[in-house]
Amino acid sequence: MNKEENLIELVISQNSADNNLRVHAELEFNRTAGENPTRTVYELIRACAHDSSHPIDVKQSCLLHLKRLVPKFWSAGFQLFIGPPIEQETKAFIRESLLLLATSSTSSKIRSGSSYVIVQIAAVDFPDEWPDLLEKIYTRATENQSVVSVVGSLSVLNDLFDDLISESQFWEGGVGNKLISFVGYLLQQPGMSPEIKISALRLHLTVLDTLLSPEAHELEERKRSVASHVKFLSEVLLSLVKDLINLSSSSISVELVQLSLRSYLYQVFTKILNSFRKQFLSCEISDLIHVLNEDISLGSKVTLDSAQFEKFTVALSMCAQYPKVTMHDYTEDFNLFVTSETGLSSQTTIRDSIKELLSELNERDAVAIFQLTKLYLSQGLESWIELEAMLFLSEGLFLDQDSITSDNGVSLTPYLESLYSLILSSNSIEIPPLLMARVILLVPRVFGNFSKHNSADSLCASWLEKIFDICTKGLVKKGDELILASALISVTLWKSLDNFDLKKMGLKLQSSIMETCYLLLDDSDEDTLPIILEAISAAISIDNVTIFKCEIEENLSVVDLFLRVSFKDPANIQVTIDSSECLQVLLSNIGLETFLGVCQKLVPFLVEVIRTTLSQNCVQYTPQLDLALELLGYVIEASPCPKLPKDIFHYIFPVLRDLILKASDDQILQSAGELFNKLMQNNESLFIKYSDPDTGQSGLDILLHIASKFLSLNLSDQAAMNCGLIVITIFERFQTCLNSDFFFQLLEATVRRVAIAKEVLTVENLILVFCNLALNTATHLMIDALISMQISDSSGNLQDGLRTVLPIWFESFEVTRGVEKIQKNILALGRIFSLGDPRVESIKVNGDLIPYDGDLIITRSMAKSMPQKFTRISASQKILKLLVSELRFQSLQPDSDDYVLHNSDDGDDEDGWEDMDGMGIPNYDKLKSYVDSDEEEHDQMSDKGIKDTLVQFFKECITKNVANFQFYYEMLDDDEKAAISENVIFA
Repeated sequence: MNKEENLIELVISQNSADNNLRVHAELEFNRTAGENPTRTVYELIRACAHDSSHPIDVKQSCLLHLKRLVPKFWSAGFQLFIGPPIEQETKAFIRESLLLLATSSTSSKIRSGSSYVIVQIAAVDFPDEWPDLLEKIYTRATENQSVVSVVGSLSVLNDLFDDLISESQFWEGGVGNKLISFVGYLLQQPGMSPEIKISALRLHLTVLDTLLSPEAHELEERKRSVASHVKFLSEVLLSLVKDLINLSSSSISVELVQLSLRSYLYQVFTKILNSFRKQFLSCEISDLIHVLNEDISLGSKVTLDSAQFEKFTVALSMCAQYPKVTMHDYTEDFNLFVTSETGLSSQTTIRDSIKELLSELNERDAVAIFQLTKLYLSQGLESWIELEAMLFLSEGLFLDQDSITSDNGVSLTPYLESLYSLILSSNSIEIPPLLMARVILLVPRVFGNFSKHNSADSLCASWLEKIFDICTKGLVKKGDELILASALISVTLWKSLDNFDLKKMGLKLQSSIMETCYLLLDDSDEDTLPIILEAISAAISIDNVTIFKCEIEENLSVVDLFLRVSFKDPANIQVTIDSSECLQVLLSNIGLETFLGVCQKLVPFLVEVIRTTLSQNCVQYTPQLDLALELLGYVIEASPCPKLPKDIFHYIFPVLRDLILKASDDQILQSAGELFNKLMQNNESLFIKYSDPDTGQSGLDILLHIASKFLSLNLSDQAAMNCGLIVITIFERFQTCLNSDFFFQLLEATVRRVAIAKEVLTVENLILVFCNLALNTATHLMIDALISMQISDSSGNLQDGLRTVLPIWFESFEVTRGVEKIQKNILALGRIFSLGDPRVESIKVNGDLIPYDGDLIITRSMAKSMPQKFTRISASQKILKLLVSELRFQSLQPDSDDYVLHNSDDGDDEDGWEDMDGMGIPNYDKLKSYVDSDEEEHDQMSDKGIKDTLVQFFKECITKNVANFQFYYEMLDDDEKAAISENVIFA
C-alpha cells in the first residue's frame, strides 16, 4: 500500500463505528499531517480529483480534513498557524484544484466543500498570493457555460463576497462594477438556463445589500453609480419577466424552475422598489404594474377541471396520512407529537410541506379544497386515518385567516356541528386519540376564521368545556395523553382568538386546565413542558385571584404545580423563558395579601435551591440555581408595596449575600449581581435597619462589602457585568448614608474597574456611572474627583482618573446601543463639553483613523491584523466629533430619498439638499445667522428622541458659542460641518 492509499485509509477509518479503530486512525492521521503537511494536503486534494475512484463521502471527508489543516499549516496569516508551512508549489496546485472542483464537480456537496476551503485560503492569500482569483472564476463561468460551471462559479463568488471583499475594493477597486456587470451579462444571455439565472439573482441579492448600505450614498459618485445600475438591472429584470410570461402562456404546463426564477426576480424587484422608488418614472411604474397584472392573471387561471381537482385533493390527503411508524411513535411518546405539532422538530416532513402549500393557496382554490374535505367528512370515510388526514388538510387551510371565512360565503356552522357530533358520538370513547387530537387542534383554527363582526362566545365556550371535560376524565386507554397534549396546545390558540374572551370562562375552565396540566406532567419532557407552562399562564390570566381556588390535587396549589413544571427541566431555555412569563402573569396587579400568599410557597422553595448550592464544597453553577435567581428577581419587582415586605427581604438577603461572597463562577455572580441590584431598589431603609443576627454586621456594611467584590480587579468581566448598575443604585439610593471619603473610594474603584474591562456590556454599564454623575450632580465636581485620582495605565504609568475614563468612554459610545443609554451618553458628554474646562481640553485622545497609504490592497482579514494609526485631538473636539457622527448615523439611514440625485429634472427641492448645495458649507458666523433666525420653541432635550436631542444641543452651542464652539467647529471636516448645518438649519 503506497503512502496516498495509507492516508486515505486513515481518513476512512476515522468514520468507523469501531471506537478503537477510529481513535487510532485520528492519532495516526494527526501525526502524519504534523510531520509532513505538504504531502498530506497534496494527497487529500488528489483524492478529490475527478479521476479519483473514491466515493463522494470519502471525497467529502478529505475536503473536511483539508479545511481543518489549512489554518494550521497554510501560512502565518492564520491565527491557528503552527507550521511548518505548506510548500508554495503545492499551494498553487491546491488553489487550482479547488477552483476546478468548485466549478466542475457534478456533486453539489463537493462544490460546496471546495468553495469553503477557497474562501479560507483567500482570506490570507487574496490578492497578494492569489491575484487572479476573481478573474479565473469569471473566466470559468464565461468560457465553459455549462450549468455546473456557472452555478459553481456564482456560488464561490457569493461565499467570497461576504468574507473577502472590502468596502474600498467594492467601490474603488472595481470589484463591485465587475460583479454587477457579470450578473447582468448572465441574465441577458438567452441561452443561459433558469438554474444559472437563479444563482445570478442570489448573488445579486447579496450585492444589493451593499448598494443599500449607508456607505453607498456617502459620495455623489457612488450614488450616481448605484442609480445607473438600478436603471440597467430593472430593464433586464423586466425583460426577463416578460419572456417568462410569454413562455408560460404558450405552454401547457410551467416548469417549477421557471416559477422559482420568477420568485427570485420579484424578490430583487421588491428590494429595488422599496429603496429606489423615486428613480423610476411614472410610465416605467405603469409598465411594471401592467406586466405584474398579466403574470397574476396568468397564474390564477383554472388549469384543473373539477374531477382533476378532486383527484389532486385526494392525493394530498393520501400523502398527509400518518405512516404506521409515526402513529406508533406518537402513541408511545406524546412528547414527539407535541414537538411536531408545535413546529419544533428538526426534521421537515411531507405534512410540513403540505401545510405550507395549503396556507398559501389563493382564496378560490382554498375554498374548493375545503368544500371537498367537508363533503368527505359528511359522507364518512373508510378509516379514521383517512378522516384525520382530511381534517389535517382543513387545518392547513385555516392557517390563512382570510381565505375561508363566513365573509366569503363559506358556512362554517354546519362544519363545526359535524365535528361536534364526531366527538359526542355514543362511541366517542373508541375514537382514536390521534383523530381526537386533530379535531381539538382544528376547532380553534376554524373559530379564528369567523368574521370578526360575529360573536362566537357561546360556541367557543361550549367547545372548550367539552374538550376539557374529556381531558379531566383522565387517561383511559393507551395514547390518551395525545388528547391532553393537544388540548393544552389548543389553549394558546383559543386565547389568541379576536372574537372570544377566554376570561369569561371563569374558575371551571381554570380548574380543568390545571388538572390537565397535572395529569400530563409526569411523562412530559423537552417541548411539552413549555406548552404546560403556557397553558398554566393562560389559566392564570383568566383571573389571577380565583386561580388559587382551583382544585388540582390535595395540597397542590397553582404555585406548587408551577414550581414542579419549571424545575423539572430548568436547563431547557424555553422552560426558563415561559416560567418567567408565567410568574409575571401570576404576580401582576395582585394585592398584598395574595402576594404574601404566593411568596409563602414560592420564596422558601427558591431560597432552598440557593442553600442547597451553598451546602456543596464548591459553589458551582446549576440551571436550577440560575432559574431560582431569575424568579426571585420577578418576585422582588412584583411587590405591590413601594418596598419589599420586611419578612421577604430578611428571607432573601442573607442567603443572597452568602452566595455572592462565596461564589467565583461567572454566571452565578452575573445572575446574583442582577438580583442584588433589584433588591437594592426602593429598599434602602431595610438595608439600613438590617443587622446580621450572628455577626452583628450592619446591612450597609454588607452592601458595601458586596459592591467591593463586584468592583474587584480579580473578577472577570462576565462576573462583573452588573457592577456598574450596582454602583449607580448605591449612589442614587444610599447617597445620604455615605460620607465623602467612601463616595470617593467607590468612584475610584469604578475607575480602576473600567480601566481593565473589555466586555462591551460591562464597559457600557460602568460608563453609565459617570453619565449619571454628570447628569445628576454638578458636572465639575465629578471632573474634580476624577482629576484627583491616580490610576495606573496598561504600562504601569500613573495618570489621573479623567485621562483614564474619557478615552474608554469615547470608544464605548461608538458601539453603545439602546435608546436610553445613547441618550444618557449624549446628554452627559454634552454637559462635559459645555463646561469648557481646560483640563478636558488638555487631554489628547484618538481622532480620525489615518488611512493606509501603501501599495497593497488591504483585505478585511489583513486589516484586522494591521495596527491602526489615528490622529491625536483634544477630548473636547472628540466629544463634538462623536456627537456629529451619531447625528449623521441618525440622519443617514437608507431611504428612497437618499438616492434622488441632486440634478433631478423635476426641480423638486423639498428635502433641502439643493439648498445646501447652493449655499455650500457655511462658516460659523453664517451658520449662526441661520440658527438665530429660527424662533421655534423647543422642549427639554431629555423629552426628545436621539436626533432631536443632538439637534437641540448643536443649536444651543451655535447660538451661544458654548465652550468656544466656534473654535472647534472650524476644526471639523466638511462632511461633519455639512451634517450639523443640514440638521440644524432644516430641522
